[in-house]
Amino acid sequence: MLRIYPGRVTLERGLLSKSYRELIVSDIRSIEIDQGILARIVGIGDLTISTAATVDPDEEIEGIPNPKAVRDLIAAQRQ
Repeated sequence: MLRIYPGRVTLERGLLSKSYRELIVSDIRSIEIDQGILARIVGIGDLTISTAATVDPDEEIEGIPNPKAVRDLIAAQRQ
């Protein structure tokens, strides 16, 4: 589950065992969207969020509805 708050983005994964990750919005370097043709048709996509702390992508979130709106919401929090 992806949640966007002012100044931070939180990710929660897992059903039985849980994993939580918090990203500070000011540290986010880039947000990439990957969508194949079928994903574009149904309006979903994969987000890859990279932060300034690492060279490799930090988080890859698959199957996000309306990924461009999510990217824009995160980018708006950076300003």
